[in-house]
Amino acid sequence: MNDTEFKIEDFVAAGKAIARLYGRITESQIFAKLYAVLSVLTLIATTLIWSVLGARLQSANSDQLSNAYLFTNSTVFRAASMPNQHSFILKWPIFWLIKQLGYTPNAFIVLTVILCLTTVLSLAFLIYRIEKRNLVFGTIIFGLSSVLLLVPAMPYAGGLLPVNMAMITTRNIEYILYILSLTFVLHNTRQKGRIFWAGVIILGITIASDKLFLTLSLASGLISTVFYGLIKRRRLFIKSMSWLSVSIIATAMAMFALWVINTQVTNIASSNLAGPYQLVTSAHRIIIASVYAVMALFTNFGANPAYDSVNIHEIASTAQSRLFGPGNFSYIVNGLILITAIYAAFHLIRKASSHHNAEEYLSDTERVTTLMLIWTSIAAIGAFIFTDHYYPVDSRYLAITLFAGFLALATMIKNYRTSNRNTVAIGAIIIISVATAIPYCFSTNQVQQLALSTINERNKTISQLLEKHHVNSLLGDYWRVLPVKSISHSSLSVSPLDNCVVERTVLNSTINHVSLDKSFAYLLSFDKGLTNFPQCSLDTVFKQYGRPNSSVAISGTLKNPKELLLFYDLGANKSGPTIIINSSSTVLPISINRSPNRACLRKTIMNIVAHEDDDLLFMNPDTQRDITASNCIRTVYLTAGDAGSNQFYWLSRQKGVQVAYSYMNGTPNDVWIDRIVEISDGKFVTISNPRGNSKISLIFMHLPDGNLFGQGFKNSGFESLQKLLTGKIARIHTVDNQSTYGLSSLGETLTTLMQSYKINELRTLADYTIKNFQDHSDHLMADSIATTAFSSFSQVGNHSATIAHYIGYPIRSMPDNVFDQDLRTKQNTFYLYSESTGAECVSEIQCAKIKTYSSYLKHQYLYPD
Repeated sequence: MNDTEFKIEDFVAAGKAIARLYGRITESQIFAKLYAVLSVLTLIATTLIWSVLGARLQSANSDQLSNAYLFTNSTVFRAASMPNQHSFILKWPIFWLIKQLGYTPNAFIVLTVILCLTTVLSLAFLIYRIEKRNLVFGTIIFGLSSVLLLVPAMPYAGGLLPVNMAMITTRNIEYILYILSLTFVLHNTRQKGRIFWAGVIILGITIASDKLFLTLSLASGLISTVFYGLIKRRRLFIKSMSWLSVSIIATAMAMFALWVINTQVTNIASSNLAGPYQLVTSAHRIIIASVYAVMALFTNFGANPAYDSVNIHEIASTAQSRLFGPGNFSYIVNGLILITAIYAAFHLIRKASSHHNAEEYLSDTERVTTLMLIWTSIAAIGAFIFTDHYYPVDSRYLAITLFAGFLALATMIKNYRTSNRNTVAIGAIIIISVATAIPYCFSTNQVQQLALSTINERNKTISQLLEKHHVNSLLGDYWRVLPVKSISHSSLSVSPLDNCVVERTVLNSTINHVSLDKSFAYLLSFDKGLTNFPQCSLDTVFKQYGRPNSSVAISGTLKNPKELLLFYDLGANKSGPTIIINSSSTVLPISINRSPNRACLRKTIMNIVAHEDDDLLFMNPDTQRDITASNCIRTVYLTAGDAGSNQFYWLSRQKGVQVAYSYMNGTPNDVWIDRIVEISDGKFVTISNPRGNSKISLIFMHLPDGNLFGQGFKNSGFESLQKLLTGKIARIHTVDNQSTYGLSSLGETLTTLMQSYKINELRTLADYTIKNFQDHSDHLMADSIATTAFSSFSQVGNHSATIAHYIGYPIRSMPDNVFDQDLRTKQNTFYLYSESTGAECVSEIQCAKIKTYSSYLKHQYLYPD
């Protein structure tokens, strides 16, 4: 028993010793200073985290991209149209700087982070001006860090619009300037005072930059004036009247400044003062808006676990699930901070309204500023409730409450004596909240990044396609075409649309408006986007622009595309096919029986080759001679010639062979009409004809390149024609993942094409190889597949068609037999093809490759049957 008592007493003594040590530490001035410094460092570190993560999410946000692109040059800027509600005059120098930095994503991110740091540290400085006790100040700053970490970057995953301050074209530094104008105006009420007029000018510039501050300043001045007039607080009534008067003067200054800018500098879209939101008139909508306003307050204090709920009925269940998740502790701590801030705000209003405290409050500029900032928050909440806002997106309109809340906390605590021990204990709890919030911030960001990944991949695909298929402009959804421009390596001109066919005027320049007489591409989405841009139909687009000459499915299947890139290479209403078989034939699949340009009055030759240059290397000049003789040429390319590379490479090869055939036809400016043709169920080919020319057809089957020895490539699952013919694989898939063939169905497809075009002669590659010059596996397989298909074709009906086999790579071992004009024409054809595929001689390796292929141009040999 004695031993047990001794141990308990020893434990109690140790606890008292620790308590005494804790007391001495918390009373230490050095500890207090270190504590304050640590809090500021934590605020900087956490601000870097959420601002970098948020800026990365928003780096392709069209709102900030459009503003920056308006500063491309003085001509574009002069012809620009800025929105009246938020002209962002304050941030014009930043947009200009982004232009100087080349519009890179890093430029947007770095400048966003700088704005966020400036805003947050300015708020910390304002708090320090009010509360200079290091321990109290440090605890408040730790609380600010915890709150900011859980303010979401987006209203919901993939929501695009910002909620926190991590974007250039959202409000961040504007709040500090608004508070600064309040401080200057209320610091010195003498109208001739320089500080007073500095406040008026700052407020005027802020209103000119963003009309939200017009609503906030006028409404806060009016509400506080009426309130203090009703309770007969003369001095506070005068202060409020002063602020209301300043708001009116600043508004007049802002309107004058905008008028000058509109007449002398650039264009402001509208001179009216009305906002974009309509007043709510029904009691039901007011109740709903009130609920959303409360939730928005929690969102802005990082205390809303259901921040992304778009339906009131979902709020409770979403909040409950998240409160049992990783961020629950931080949400609870931030919620307590919000409740304390609300209490502090009403406490200050009550204290300032009492007779015996009025003079005391009027003598403290920071306290009066905070008081007016609280009225501004009340005005913001009222405006939010009585206008038709959409909560998850528009909670950012109440961000002023964050600044008012923390300044109210500091102002209230300033008048209380606090226990150092309790202050540090609260700070320790908040530090744990910060530590908990950091990983949760990262995980939330990953979810949001993932939600945008599909759109980002689509944008990347579109950009790469446009590098291969050059057009003058890209039209489409404002929220899509500007991000495509931002990631494009070329100086792509974009023309964002407000709806399916109307070009955007605001946040655009008339210099950027598309000329419909020149080539352009139209981005058409069928699935629901992330914004309110309307879903458009093919009929709507065709009615406005006519039919395109070709298209690429960006997402979805050929039969059911989710998104299409439509090409108008000759401009609107003059790019589509001259023969109308089906209004959507250049966009959606048609059957082989409805495919035009199949009949031919002269001899019809079908070439079946493996890759997009095989006919140019091994079958020319025969192909050239037939084109010159006005015979009909139908060339089938079995593989995409992808060489294990991506879609953009093999599409460039298709473009290259089109250029080559246009040259051989003597019409180098041909526009090619691409049709997707369904040969049989689920078997698609692309058939391309020069516009208005029915004698030349290029047929692309898009099977994977099998590699030199038939081993295939990783990107296509190591599939190859050789493996299909030898039975190593039962099916082979096209590189665009739209068609699947077995050996029999592949032969049947080729036979169908022969029958459809009623060919007189089939030309293919030869099954010929020698020791020193091994032929490509695809060349050998092309011979086998084409010969088998031709045999089936010959057995059906009365055909007198013939077949010829052209030797591939082994012709290098044979004597030259192409000379003079034939050689020059063949060389020019191949070089044009190479240039169109981006295979210009720009490196020793590339030059050696072109030289090797060029050596085949001097040969053409038929293999005897």
